[in-house]
Amino acid sequence: MLQMIQHMIAGILASATIVSGGGVTVTEIVAPPGSVDPQNPPGLAEFIEKVPDAARIDCVVVQTRTGGEDGLVPDGDIWNESFSLAAYDEDGSLVGSTSGRADMPASGMTTSLYAYDAAENCTRGSVYVGDKCILETVQTYDGQGRVASYASYQDGVQDETIGYTYTPQADGTLLCTRVTRDADGEVAEDSYVTDGAGNPLHTENRIGDRVITTDFTYDEKGRVTLVVYDYGADVPSETRYTYTDAADGSYTCLTELYDNGELLSRTEQQYDASGILMHEAERSPDGELLREVTVHTLDL
Repeated sequence: MLQMIQHMIAGILASATIVSGGGVTVTEIVAPPGSVDPQNPPGLAEFIEKVPDAARIDCVVVQTRTGGEDGLVPDGDIWNESFSLAAYDEDGSLVGSTSGRADMPASGMTTSLYAYDAAENCTRGSVYVGDKCILETVQTYDGQGRVASYASYQDGVQDETIGYTYTPQADGTLLCTRVTRDADGEVAEDSYVTDGAGNPLHTENRIGDRVITTDFTYDEKGRVTLVVYDYGADVPSETRYTYTDAADGSYTCLTELYDNGELLSRTEQQYDASGILMHEAERSPDGELLREVTVHTLDL
């Protein structure tokens, strides 16, 4: 396992004054870049104890701009830094994750743990705050690897159950019917169109007297390439994904976000041969950096 040396993280939180809407001034505590030591972040020892069989642990450092006039794309002058830890098994499946800031004690950090079946389908998730499990989820799958059922438990009490059925359609798609039962026994039913693997192709959501539709397109590897979100604007919102594959199995993904026909941001992500994110940079249309994610793989 990792050789760990516990030490205090250098980096003092900075206080920044921000003028919010309506002229109200608030003071926000932010963690400036450099607050997190990616080789020894807060809570590392406690996290390793929860994932003893992990084959790989990454420290993911996120630096994000805050503030600015446009609520859709934060572009102010203040930077905030946070981090997460991600643990993977030998197949590259995520088995645990936690997140925090340099000033956050390990006892207050939320940790998620995941279990898989032989087909690498996630069957169970558990969420802990400190050593207390506050949420558990259980999923089952059909013979084609599609989700068949879902159940969640809060503090050991069943909170929600969902059942999924897939009905073949004449055009080769499937109609997925989802039946949800909450803790009070109330039942709700909805449906959406999927492909043969259970990936959503078309969804409809009613909000008041409007129906909001979302359409998805995928490439031959099952990766989403286009999401069209129609909420009644003159031009539907779009998110476009472009992939560039390398011979070693690694790849990059360029994501372009459009709202009402206007480009809001471009994000380039770099993945390794296991499909794990290694770097991400989000920029404004004129190339200004808005958000950066840097992944550090720790020595095991």
